[in-house]
Amino acid sequence: MRKCLLLAIGLFLISKVFSQPAGSLDNMFNSTGKVITDIAGKGDQAQACAIQTDGKIVVAGLTSGDATTKTDIGIVRYNSNGTLDNTFGTNGKVVTDIRNTRDYVTAVTIQQNGKIVVSGYSEIPFFSSQYDFFAVRYNIDGSIDSTFNSTGIKTIHFGYSALSTCLLIQPDKKIVFGGYLVQDLTLTNNSYIVARYNSDGSFDDNFSGDGKIVFYNFSGKLNAMDIQQDEKIIIGGTGKGISLMRFQQNGERDSTFGINGIMNTRIDSTKYTGNFELEGLKVQLDGKIVVTGNYYRNTTVKWDIFVARFNSNGSTDTTFGTRGITITDVDNNSEDFPHSLAIQTDGKIVIGGDVYTNGRNYFNICRYTANGILDNSFSNDGKLLTEFNSTRNSFCNAIALQQDDKIVAVGDRNDDANSLATDFAVARYLSELTLSTKDFSKKDNAMLIYPNPVSASSILKYELKEEQDISIYLSDMQGKVIQTLVSQVNEMPGKHNLQLNISSDIPSGSYILIMESSKGSRASIKIMKQ
Repeated sequence: MRKCLLLAIGLFLISKVFSQPAGSLDNMFNSTGKVITDIAGKGDQAQACAIQTDGKIVVAGLTSGDATTKTDIGIVRYNSNGTLDNTFGTNGKVVTDIRNTRDYVTAVTIQQNGKIVVSGYSEIPFFSSQYDFFAVRYNIDGSIDSTFNSTGIKTIHFGYSALSTCLLIQPDKKIVFGGYLVQDLTLTNNSYIVARYNSDGSFDDNFSGDGKIVFYNFSGKLNAMDIQQDEKIIIGGTGKGISLMRFQQNGERDSTFGINGIMNTRIDSTKYTGNFELEGLKVQLDGKIVVTGNYYRNTTVKWDIFVARFNSNGSTDTTFGTRGITITDVDNNSEDFPHSLAIQTDGKIVIGGDVYTNGRNYFNICRYTANGILDNSFSNDGKLLTEFNSTRNSFCNAIALQQDDKIVAVGDRNDDANSLATDFAVARYLSELTLSTKDFSKKDNAMLIYPNPVSASSILKYELKEEQDISIYLSDMQGKVIQTLVSQVNEMPGKHNLQLNISSDIPSGSYILIMESSKGSRASIKIMKQ
């Protein structure tokens, strides 16, 4: 039996219809698409974000009253409309001090039960610039969860200065952390770290025998990780090339990946002679691995964005981009710094970071098609710059996707001429063309479709309160009508069923189903065609 009622939407009586193209700031988010939040008055920097199942947005970073010495964990939760969530902490904000030194947040995630886990690294008391891993777990209301390591806080010392960079929650609720040891300042003798905790904060002894793995003497840094559908763990690091590793559930290296679980590559060394620094990693549903980061051109002394894809065995996916990689210069010799990667439900790839151009830094979002080409349906050329202050810098450090694929980007912006004075900066962008309404009346009709993704057997159900002529169209995500399903058919009041005979010539992907009536009503549903 097929599951139904995947999406329901009302028909509204409207006086004006307008559209917002993909890449537009979402005016349903704080009316401008942007939010600025001051936590401590000086140094507030958002470093990570996660989306709750109810659509609320959790943003985590560092906060400091003087922005020079001690820093603490700062967390802000926003309602879906961009307002502060007053049910969280104090007026939507929570500040946590690990041990009265400098604390840096690098990741945040949401457990299935709604609890929030934040990770990063904390300065060791009396040892300047030496750090330990930390993790803090919060209850849904922002209070510290004492069931995690009895205090809600766990720090880990590895013998050297250790920087935690990434975090994930397994389906079995175990918590995995990734990072690296700084054994020397040249980053040529570092060590990759992967550690796994049980849900209560204790080390998971079923993972590599003692809950942690350290790979000594690796050049570069471990910056990203993800988990496959079979629960194997992929980690990504960087030096002069790209390094990927894959682990079994028990922490053993997966011999079916690369060479004994390790893949090192410079992509196409005959064409790309500069250095690669990996910053983000995501595993697709088909097991392929997408990575992004900086590409440093030695000849021009500048940074560009690279996005590359690898097959599930670690080999380069030559069907992606140009021989497995795409290099992007965002704004004509700008300095481009990607930090975060997300994959939409339709397979499109979103990269968030910041760009230095024309004397200032801007938020930057780039979107690529599933085969690695800049997506011209997004902001006309696949690239988007956003400023939060017409004269100050704005830095984007992380992105996340809502269930509707809207893009949430977080970072910080300078709030005055003093570069040390920064606030949390959050922006939300539309992922696809959105049909919106103004001056609409109360809902008087209803429409639903099932199953969705649609097939030849999909049924559109709608209810009319009065007799009217109905037209139904299928458009692409840019609003172009590609098939007329019903044209000016007179319908009586009541419930109606329509089998969607969508043309087989229309390729798989995302589309908009639009219904219009002679009474001035209009509604739209985003659908997926298999």
